[in-house]
Amino acid sequence: MKIRIFLMLLLLPWTQACSRPAASTKTALLLGGSGEAQAENFLIEDLRGVQRRLRARGWTVQTVAGMRDGILPGSRRATQANLSATVTRTLESAQPGERVLLIVHDHGREQESAWGQRSHSIVTEDRDASGNEPGFDLDSIEPGMIKAKARGVHIALADLSCYSGSTQTLRGPDCTVTLAAAHYVSLCSGRPEERLFNSRFLELPPPPQPVTLEAQFLGARNADHGSTNLPQISSLSTPAAVHWDEFLQKIDPLDTFEDLRELRPGYPRFQPEKILAEIRALLPPGSPLAAGLESRLRRVLQLRAELEAQMPALARDYSE
Repeated sequence: MKIRIFLMLLLLPWTQACSRPAASTKTALLLGGSGEAQAENFLIEDLRGVQRRLRARGWTVQTVAGMRDGILPGSRRATQANLSATVTRTLESAQPGERVLLIVHDHGREQESAWGQRSHSIVTEDRDASGNEPGFDLDSIEPGMIKAKARGVHIALADLSCYSGSTQTLRGPDCTVTLAAAHYVSLCSGRPEERLFNSRFLELPPPPQPVTLEAQFLGARNADHGSTNLPQISSLSTPAAVHWDEFLQKIDPLDTFEDLRELRPGYPRFQPEKILAEIRALLPPGSPLAAGLESRLRRVLQLRAELEAQMPALARDYSE
């Protein structure tokens, strides 16, 4: 399904925090790489590449990733304790003017709003007494980021996990990049052949070419034509972001809720005007961009309706 928000044509003024090059003192934290059956997996492969590229650009890189210590050079196992201690220590020791970049590349969980979670949790290597994996609550890093910012530390946060749109609510970072909708999964591989957002975002240009988070974001956003990702950056407004999130939840293009697989008709209806009204308000009357978006959106809804119409007959055939 091709869902694309044309941010390149809908920009608000850039903020300095996301568009300025990094200063001389630069520390990056790479966090994640959990939730796969094998120690070597696509998350670790992606983190290995970005670790190498950041170090080539003069960054000090600390890594908490994967199911064992040392899976990447100098890395520690991705447990709650290691994640919390490394983030806390780095933020507390950062000096005024220093840049701290946190990159979360992991499997994510949906926000637990019932108990007041503001962002969401990522998968870790922990297990409780019942065998469940409790995850690492990203809300827990917010106080440290707020305190570091008050001392003059410049913080950027890139959350490249499922459900990461909710991380935009966290205070403290000067710039926040997220991959996914707040209430839907993402396609998060950074492998170049898959040509998704992370493929371009994590592929830093060779030094000494300048690079900013905003430039990386825009290049990656413009290159991802075929995924259900909903990337956002805090320095730019994402048109109809709330409604795109709702659209993904209701249409469920990846069949996350397995309605299609289980032949359960009756998905919640979505009104395309929720998105189209906001897009039209930003564009000149008769814009071909708005017309093209409307045509695609209505086609997607038509396809879902056709699938719904076929499911009762398919269910009867299956039963017989």
